[in-house]
Order: sequence, then structure tokens, then C-alpha cells
Amino acid sequence: MAADDGKEWIYSIGISQQNAGRRLPILAYENVIRDGSDVIKRPDESDTQDELRRTQTFLEQINANYAFREIARFFASIRYLHLVPQLVRNPTAYRGPAQASNQSEDVHGLSFLDALAHTTKKTREARLRAIGKTLSEAVPQLKEFTFTTDASGVPHLQAIYQHWRPKGAKQQEDQFSDGTLRLLGLFWSLLDGDAPLLLEEPEISLDTKIVEQLPALFHQLQRKNRRQIFVTTHSREMLEDKGIDPKEVIELIPDIEGTKVQSIAHDVQKLRLIQSGMSATDAVMASRDSKPMQLQLSLQE
Repeated sequence: MAADDGKEWIYSIGISQQNAGRRLPILAYENVIRDGSDVIKRPDESDTQDELRRTQTFLEQINANYAFREIARFFASIRYLHLVPQLVRNPTAYRGPAQASNQSEDVHGLSFLDALAHTTKKTREARLRAIGKTLSEAVPQLKEFTFTTDASGVPHLQAIYQHWRPKGAKQQEDQFSDGTLRLLGLFWSLLDGDAPLLLEEPEISLDTKIVEQLPALFHQLQRKNRRQIFVTTHSREMLEDKGIDPKEVIELIPDIEGTKVQSIAHDVQKLRLIQSGMSATDAVMASRDSKPMQLQLSLQE
């Protein structure tokens, strides 16, 4: 990672397991490098004398991460989202642990509408206009997204659904499809901050024609934020966009010893296929059999 002061940080960690006793997971190594110089290099002498120290990282300890706390702040800023439409549509039906007090911790969208309510009116309206413009390319019937509250003060999202009547009909989030709600949540998250964002299988509940457009829609919506997005997907359609650079695609390949991680830009055969005009999906599938795979897509301006 590159810090605001231009310094380059590298954090690496390896996890192993104790050979005896409770067989707790322990650190195989934990290294921090700043501009080519070692800041932390573990295991150190103290770790060797006391193996229990290796059950904790220096990264998670305030007293130990002083020299590289910028990395800890960076990891803390990363947001993960896997929005569940049913929770957005009916959050009061949720019976699990208490919902997160911080919207950045709300990975399933339980407090999505509350997040809109706590956003300043000017910012909220600007974001909804941008989302409405982008969403209209995928769901052309929905227009004019607005935020409102009912008589009890409960927040709602509202849109005009165009049909045979000249003025269309107003709909709220409980009438939106699962796909529309997922797109709303995904698009809002793109505009809500500038830290790295992790999106898990955004194609769920979406028509394949919309999935094909997602990389371009993500780019269009967040190009001013310059936010880096990591997307994990099992969708062939996601990578049909030929504007995706091979360097942005990482293939996760199941193996007996675990999962191999490989950039398709480092695979000569796949790279040649893409350069000849193939999409990333076709290049990957042409050189593999039918075994399941997962692709990670990193989008950055």
C-alpha cells in the first residue's frame, strides 16, 4: 500500500499451527517493510522463547503496532458488503445479534436505510441522483429516487415506476425487486467513502444482461472517488467486458494443498488469447476444464 506521504508499506503474514498441545493457529511470520526497510520481522527472539506470543499479531496490538499503525488504520478502513435484500426490505424481522452501530460494519444492509437517514440531505440527494442515472441503464422503468420518512419516522426509499399510466406509480423499497435493492446498496456503497471496498458476488439476484454491465457501471459511478473495488464472482458474464485489463483479474484455483492465486496477466496462454480479442472469461475457460473456479476482479481508476 502507498501512504499519503508517498511511503510504500508492505505487510505480509503467514499462519501455521502448533505441533502439540491445543494446536492453536500461530504466526509462521509477520513482516512489515517500509520503503524497502524492515520495520517488523517475526518471529523474533522473544517469539522463539515464548511461543504463546505467536498466537497474536503485532498488527492487532496497540502497544506493538505503533511503528506501523498506518497499516492498521488502512485495514480498519476497508469495507465489506454482501447485501441481503430481505434485510433491507424488512429489517424489523431480523432476529439475529444486535445490528451494527456503525454503518461501515453493516455488511448485510440491515441498517442501509438508517445510513441514508443519517447522511446530510445535500449529499444524500446528490448520491441518489447519481445512482438513479446509473441505475436507469439497468432498470429503465425506475425513475426519480427520493428519500422519505413515514408518519412514524421510519426511513424509506421511493421511486417512480413507469408503466402504461402517464405518470407511472410510486413504489417504496418493500416493492423493489431483490436485484434492484442489491444494485441500490452496491451503488450507494461505491459513493460512501474512498477506502477499498470488498464486494462478494454482486451478480446474485441480477439478470445476466445486467451482470455483463456491472464493471462498466461500477467504473462510471465511482470514477470521481477513485475508490478501489475488489469483486469476487463465479459469474462468467461479469468478465465479458473486454475493457477489463488482464492485470485486474486474479484466478483462484482449487488445489489439493489449498487454493492457488494467479493473475491471468502472468499466464502467457491466457494473455495471448485476450490480446487476440477474447474476453477474460473465454480466455480462462478455454485453458481449463469444467472444475469450479472463482475469479476476483479488482477495479481501480
